[in-house]
Amino acid sequence: MRIESTFIHRADMVKPGSMSGRDAYGRPTYSEVSVESIDCRIDQITLKASRDEEGTDIVATNVLICGPDVKLTNDCHFENIRDQQGNPILPGVYGIENIFPASGRFRLHHYEVTLKRE
Repeated sequence: MRIESTFIHRADMVKPGSMSGRDAYGRPTYSEVSVESIDCRIDQITLKASRDEEGTDIVATNVLICGPDVKLTNDCHFENIRDQQGNPILPGVYGIENIFPASGRFRLHHYEVTLKRE
């Protein structure tokens, strides 16, 4: 099955620019920030349930699944996560907590990215 057929969401992946020099006051200046709109899928995964005398707390995290052609780095973040019609799915800005590559039989199949709210 082609993974791209399950991508029902879109997200803007923002890659920060690299340091290109310093200004007259000695502060670092950065090159342009690149924004790339990618096809993806957002899922919510339950990590654990902790029980105590007051009830049960369920800890869940958001996972972004994207294709193998997306160039991910740990310093990029995601924003404007929406469905194909433009309706917001996750408002706000999300950074990368972990990147898990998932391999198929012969090559990289997709990435599973654990998101953290920034």
